[in-house]
Amino acid sequence: HNFSLKDLIPVWISHPDLIDYFDIDWDDLSGVDAIKMLKINPAFIEKINLNKYKYSKFDIAKILEDFHQYPQIIDKINLESLDHFSIRTLLLKSGTKYIDKIDLSKLKVVDWLEILKSRPTLREHCDIEIFNTGDMFYLIKLISVFPDLDYMIEEHKDKITPLGWETLLIQDPEKYVHLCDFEKLSKKNWDAITAYRPSLTNIRNRYII
Repeated sequence: HNFSLKDLIPVWISHPDLIDYFDIDWDDLSGVDAIKMLKINPAFIEKINLNKYKYSKFDIAKILEDFHQYPQIIDKINLESLDHFSIRTLLLKSGTKYIDKIDLSKLKVVDWLEILKSRPTLREHCDIEIFNTGDMFYLIKLISVFPDLDYMIEEHKDKITPLGWETLLIQDPEKYVHLCDFEKLSKKNWDAITAYRPSLTNIRNRYII
């Protein structure tokens, strides 16, 4: 019977030993079929040229996520060409395993925040100065992971939004109450703060009637 790959792949997924009974034209695999074959057996990477396929950035990220434990597959990917989303995926899954082969400068603040929340040991590879620009809320989120960076709040206190002060005062009122410009806070901010920190009600009453 002239079976197609579409017919056979579901069978091979359950019975990979049956692959030996069929002749496979490895050069004729589609990009999707190539990944399906690798999921059946990562060792098939020796027969598959991943670089000849055009995958979307989301497909690449999925490949990194699925096969990060298989260096023989990851090494077939041009890691220097990865975008920030794929680099973040690889770091989250593999830590420092491939860190010397990727361009960390492509990572954005939001990428580093997600990475460091899950893998704080990667902090030494992050240029913390990138949190000094743009939205200070990312800096506040970073400090919730690394409290020792709290000195950066005083350096940038004039840039912090009401929502940022709300978060900080809920997080650690004793540390930040002397830095906060209470004039910035609205009734909504104070309602959220005092719901978690009722000890700050007296200060609230000075600014909200």
